[in-house]
Amino acid sequence: MANELKATIINMKSLSQNIVDPVVVGAGDANGRTLRVIFTQEAAAQMTPETKVYLSWHHQEVDVKGYNVFTKIEDEDDEDFPPTWEITYPKKMLYEGNVLACIQIVDSVSIATSTNFTIHVLIDPNDGSRYTATDDFSEFQKAVIDMTTLSEEMKAQMENQKIEFEDMQLEFMDVRRIVQDSQTASEQAKEIAEQALQTSQSALDTIIDLTTVATEARDRAQEAKESVAQIENEVQELSDRLDKNEQITGAIKEVADSAKEIAEAVREHECCGITQEQLDAAIGQAKEEILGTTGQDLTDALTIVEF
Repeated sequence: MANELKATIINMKSLSQNIVDPVVVGAGDANGRTLRVIFTQEAAAQMTPETKVYLSWHHQEVDVKGYNVFTKIEDEDDEDFPPTWEITYPKKMLYEGNVLACIQIVDSVSIATSTNFTIHVLIDPNDGSRYTATDDFSEFQKAVIDMTTLSEEMKAQMENQKIEFEDMQLEFMDVRRIVQDSQTASEQAKEIAEQALQTSQSALDTIIDLTTVATEARDRAQEAKESVAQIENEVQELSDRLDKNEQITGAIKEVADSAKEIAEAVREHECCGITQEQLDAAIGQAKEEILGTTGQDLTDALTIVEF
């Protein structure tokens, strides 16, 4: 019971919890050099039959390091007795000063470490003859633990490399998908460009056809314009001839009027005793006047009749 009262007890629910420090140790007090750890809840769930518990420490003033094993305490009469581990501080650590320490749970596959805490070692009031034998961790055991630790580190590195490799694979897959998408987009762009080229070629052909039609229409319009001009000239000529015809008609009317006058003169000759010579002379003069004024008009009239 006295030894239990002298022990420093740490109740550890989780390896991530803060450990109240400093833990004070009396270097020359054999009954004050015991550390007891009680694992509960999450920390207890990590324990297996093969689990071992170690104290890893480093004396800051004398620069000494150690790695020591805890002893498991069991109470066969108490089924509810929690998993408890105890260690007597190694004498190599019991020099006045501060020790940085942590607790590690070690099994065949992993090492779980608690948060760091400080152990303050008091001055030794005697020559150390009362130091008890300690369960110091042998060099062989330490080498095994170091190999286990190294193995775990290598395993962690391999896991990290595996994750990095998988990430690289995902990145390569993304790059490959991007390249494929780019290739597909390029092919689609090529198809669109070809379609646009065909459309532009069709449009060019249509423009050429329209240009040809427009040229033909322009030529036909010019021909029609020339035909219209020719028709207008012919119509003008016909109109002029018609006007001439009207003039001829008037001349013919004058001839008819002159003939009427001659007929009346003949009657007067019969009535008034005009001689035949006088009558012939009057008729000849009238004939000359008529032919002098209308002879060309009669020729033109005949031409109009022929047209």
